[in-house]
Amino acid sequence: MVVLTISGDDAWVDLGGVRLLNNVWGRGSLVNGTDYHQSLSYDPALFPRGVRMQWDWPDSGVSGILGYPELLAGFSPWQAAGPGDMVGRVADLRQLALRVDLGLLGAARDHNVAVDMWLTSQPLGSSATIQTEVLVTLHDPDGLNGAPGVAYHDPVSGYSGHYTVTTMTVDGQSWQFIAMSVDSDFLHGTIDFAPFLKSLMRAGLLSGASYINGVELGAEIWGGEPGGLAIRDFGVTFSRYAVTAGADRLTGTAQADDFGGAGGNDTLAGGAGNDRLAGGAGNDRLLGGLGRDRLDGGAGNDVLIGGAGGDILLGRSGADRFVFTAADAATDQVMDFQHGVDLLVFSSLRGAALGPLELRGDQAFSGGGHPSLRVTAQGDGVLLQLDADGDARADVTVMLHHVTEIFADDILF
Repeated sequence: MVVLTISGDDAWVDLGGVRLLNNVWGRGSLVNGTDYHQSLSYDPALFPRGVRMQWDWPDSGVSGILGYPELLAGFSPWQAAGPGDMVGRVADLRQLALRVDLGLLGAARDHNVAVDMWLTSQPLGSSATIQTEVLVTLHDPDGLNGAPGVAYHDPVSGYSGHYTVTTMTVDGQSWQFIAMSVDSDFLHGTIDFAPFLKSLMRAGLLSGASYINGVELGAEIWGGEPGGLAIRDFGVTFSRYAVTAGADRLTGTAQADDFGGAGGNDTLAGGAGNDRLAGGAGNDRLLGGLGRDRLDGGAGNDVLIGGAGGDILLGRSGADRFVFTAADAATDQVMDFQHGVDLLVFSSLRGAALGPLELRGDQAFSGGGHPSLRVTAQGDGVLLQLDADGDARADVTVMLHHVTEIFADDILF
């Protein structure tokens, strides 16, 4: 084992596409080696695993964040450095997963452990292009303690926190600052930041056109007793959907995906998980797959196939087809069905049914092997219950919102 140490102000080393940086931007007039000590040790053969960050800053006469020793994966707009292999628009993010195994050394009260992400108006943009900073703490003794802030929970990793939105101004430059404080330490495991960034986008707090360039992990130090951070494991997995102005074929993961097309006739498949798919312009084909999905066709003549699970389907403009391909106990929601324009397609369910589909109104199913459809007024629309095989039991249930009646020519069976 060969252990190397860097301790100079803002000294750094690049290995394997990851930068180790001894950030001390808040030192002011303090003198390195006299008033404070901050060093980073690493073994080149193990890096970025095995990094040890250690510091000893004054306990009085200082204010604000003194240092942020860090690992940087990807590109930093502040240093205009790092590989450009982690660049993509927020709207196109598929995965931005951070894997960590961290240990707190010494006092844990006078620093946090934080992930910092800078969103810019241009790919690999300079600091002048920064639009939003998103900071997510993994250890936060001085956090929000549950209030105020907007609650966020990631069901996959188990991470929970609360975030606030403010404005940060440094040297005359201002940007939006979104800071999430962890509810309890998250020092071991993997968290995917793509769903969080997408949720901020849906809330109107981030532009889908903003670029993510990299991920920084470090400790914000505000003084006090000697402390440190041991990084036993560190890795970032980045991927994005290759969205173009043409006809794209995009497939999600087994988790909850959130992506969309642009121009062109796109095919989007969510797979498992509670997915959000948006077709955009063009005649698109959206397949939700398993889970409670939200499909938004956008402009054009779209085909929306929710799949298993209670799905929410929006055709938007154009002549859209809402397709139901298999029996499902859950209720699907069609939010904007247009009589005479859109079509409800149940033809895949016909099977061995005898005779044409019978519209039963609010009467009981006819049974006897004869397919029938019950239509009953409910809430702001009508509830459809389809008995596709004539066994007098509903195979598919669909709620049509903002509709008062349904006609035979609205249905393909």
